[in-house]
Amino acid sequence: MENKKQTNSILFSIKEKLLTSLKKLTFSKIIKFIFVLLIIAVYTLLLGRMFLARYTGSMAKYAWTNNAIKTYEQTTDFTLMTQNLSKTIDDNGYFSISNYVYIPEINEVQFTVRYNNSTVDTLENFYTDVSDIGETFVFTLTDNNGNVYDSYKYLSKSNLIYNFRRLVFEGVDLSNAGTLYLNVYYINDVSKSSKIYTSFQLYNEDANSFESNLKINTNKPKEAKFTQSPVFKYNDN
Repeated sequence: MENKKQTNSILFSIKEKLLTSLKKLTFSKIIKFIFVLLIIAVYTLLLGRMFLARYTGSMAKYAWTNNAIKTYEQTTDFTLMTQNLSKTIDDNGYFSISNYVYIPEINEVQFTVRYNNSTVDTLENFYTDVSDIGETFVFTLTDNNGNVYDSYKYLSKSNLIYNFRRLVFEGVDLSNAGTLYLNVYYINDVSKSSKIYTSFQLYNEDANSFESNLKINTNKPKEAKFTQSPVFKYNDN
């Protein structure tokens, strides 16, 4: 009986302390607490987004092609070159590029394109044929001599927010090119008047070229498991 009274007394004391603590929580303190929680939530979302936006794995290193492996095995003269790009994010924020290299010995150009899921959603504001089309965007390279490179292979990766494509163009001779541009199109509207067309300058003969620090695995290199670029048609007259 005495133990029961003591237990009830302890519970009553705890209850009184909780009530006293709650009374001390003024309106301003509650607002401050909510504000702190909001700040924590925002920072968590930002950090999560930054983490997902990172170029990692196959999107952040050199992708071996069969031609590259043969050349590498036959000669030590194999260098990944790059230039500082004038822009890495397009004006609308739809696309960004990173890890750009070109290999003069084999006339190869590689880079990674990243785009947000919202970029795909934006298409629905302009087109009615967006769903179930496979690859949404296609890519070409053009130089100042009028050469157009529209056949490529790629590696793909995606997460909750972002889509990544590691693109490889072969047979791109920059020895006589003044400039080289990447062009990005919606696959069903491959024209410079497209609602979501954008371009990036990849090469300028007057700019400084230097050796890239892109990751490259030279220990028994293996050809990456590429997908061939989709077939598309130009709408420009």
